[in-house]
Amino acid sequence: MSPSPTTASLPTLCVPSNLQDDLPDLLDFSRISEMYGKLREDPLGGGRSSLILPSVAKRQASRHIRKIRDKGVSFNYLLNTSCLDNLEFTRAGRKRIEKALSFAVKAGADSCTVTIPHLLEIVKKLEPSMTVNISTMAGVDSAEMAAYFEDLGADRITLSVTDVNRNFPVLKAIRKRVKCELQIIANLECLRGCPFTRYHANINSHASQKGHPSGGLVLDYCYLNCSILRLTEPGNFFMAGWIRPEDQHHYGAIGMDAVKLVNRAMTSAQIAHIVDAYTQARYDGNLLDLFSHPSSNLAYTKGSSLKAARYMFKPSKLNVLKLARYKDMFTWEMPYIDNRKLDGFIDYFLEGSCHPEVCQDKCNYCFQWAQREFKMSDEARRKALGTLHRFKGELIDGSLFKYP
Repeated sequence: MSPSPTTASLPTLCVPSNLQDDLPDLLDFSRISEMYGKLREDPLGGGRSSLILPSVAKRQASRHIRKIRDKGVSFNYLLNTSCLDNLEFTRAGRKRIEKALSFAVKAGADSCTVTIPHLLEIVKKLEPSMTVNISTMAGVDSAEMAAYFEDLGADRITLSVTDVNRNFPVLKAIRKRVKCELQIIANLECLRGCPFTRYHANINSHASQKGHPSGGLVLDYCYLNCSILRLTEPGNFFMAGWIRPEDQHHYGAIGMDAVKLVNRAMTSAQIAHIVDAYTQARYDGNLLDLFSHPSSNLAYTKGSSLKAARYMFKPSKLNVLKLARYKDMFTWEMPYIDNRKLDGFIDYFLEGSCHPEVCQDKCNYCFQWAQREFKMSDEARRKALGTLHRFKGELIDGSLFKYP
């Protein structure tokens, strides 16, 4: 059985900000070293679509950032777009970059996150005092790749959540190779080796870029597919790279500097709930409470759902009547995974017993855990999958874009 954590062995926490005034007063800051966030949309865009994010005025965002800084905590402004349509190599595109960076600095941010190497070098040139983090969307999954980013000037790297979170030999090799800070994400349910990761990053980047031809419209094909795969075979969830609050110390022990929590689209109460669990390094309840889901997104809470509907009302781009039928397609019955029953789950990975290349053929470890601990009624599962498959069918055959 894994040894119990000590305070000294726990990495610090990097916590999402929804830029709401009430959030700082709800948080336990005892282990928080950094908070991160950005405006709903800006010239560059980022890792979340505008659809699920709250609309916050620049003045409110600046006030919020300075309140965080007054608590002695760093604030990381996200410049983490994964695609700028090659506009970064034009005069207009360069102005966009400088405008976004200028706002971050004036608002009080002392660090930023980038995905594009070119942006890393630009920030280091224009704002040499700013700490720059590499986004998980850059896909850093090896010592060689980490070293390249460090040589370009990276101060911190958030490692690929889909590829290395449970590969302890690789994590140790990366730690040995670079001197910069290393960070891992704890509560993302992304598929291991996910084939949608890069595309998903681009979708969200364009869906939060001010003035993009899409108008922010996004049909989340990637999350749709991930949801179908997880509900069809819950073993896919157990194979993902999430880290329980109780297991953070294993990562501190091998030199990971920080654990990052997601996401900034959630209500303040939900963010605080997740922070409490990881601060205390223990959670008694449903593990899935520590993940983001539509019911916890600010955009879908009371008073905001109408704004979300208006946001998606683009009759010239798709059949909004058909789309309306699927407004609740991601709000299925929450499955239950008793976090206390997962004590010892990580030991298999610590021992180096996990070999992805022979996963289902010879191992089946994660699938056996799923059979025992994943609880969801068959009826709710069939209903959810039926809706998701119908929507995907209309998306793929094109009928979602046609009127009778």
